Amino acid sequence: MKSVLVASLLFLVLQSTVFAQTCRHDIIASTPTERFTILGDGTVADGATGLTWKVCNEGQSYNVTSGDCEGVATTYSWQGALHQAVAVNAAGFAGYDDWRLPNLKELASIVERQCIGPAANLEVFQATPSSFFWSASPSAKIVGRSLAVDFEHGTEQAHENSSFNDLVRLVRGGQSFDSFDASNGITPPTCTLTASPPTISPGDYSILTASCNPAAYSYSWTGGTCAWNTGSTCTVSPLDTTTYSVTGA
Repeated sequence: MKSVLVASLLFLVLQSTVFAQTCRHDIIASTPTERFTILGDGTVADGATGLTWKVCNEGQSYNVTSGDCEGVATTYSWQGALHQAVAVNAAGFAGYDDWRLPNLKELASIVERQCIGPAANLEVFQATPSSFFWSASPSAKIVGRSLAVDFEHGTEQAHENSSFNDLVRLVRGGQSFDSFDASNGITPPTCTLTASPPTISPGDYSILTASCNPAAYSYSWTGGTCAWNTGSTCTVSPLDTTTYSVTGA
């Protein structure tokens, strides 16, 4: 009986562990609620960009009575995400047939930079999980990959088109993004790198640390083995002279 009681208590403790969104209110909101108009038909209009978004992730349905997203979000390969847009247009969601997968800059425009877990305005995009969402933008560096935005921290990565399965949020309309600043006028962090130790011999290690002002929530690295890193530090052991850089968000 004791062992059963202990197991039950452990189950209850584990079930009660919930990770909530964290926001820093000393950072100006990049997607303030007043920028958006919820239209009541499962769509929301962005007054800053002219884009209209589906409120719910693909795989979910919008309840017009409660205003809630119901069901479970579906993940797709990149090609599957493109086909899903075709299917939504065939059904004429909200009376429109021009829904599409957003490009990278459009998708980044709804990342909420003051929050993580998820990096989204949950008053507008209520059902946003802390997961990757596909963009329509192919990677300029790697053939067969396309860019996805991580709504855990708001960073981006290049994912293989057929082997990765990510979430989808569709968009329509909008203005040219040639001059649109996805940071909504907020100056991004300026970051510097330090190395400890600053010089190493082949086979040795050095720890690179990014220091950003204002403070960054997430980091995007280039160079060597740091290319996929999203933290503020990266341990390196280059065999040749290697240039590293980092940007913060």
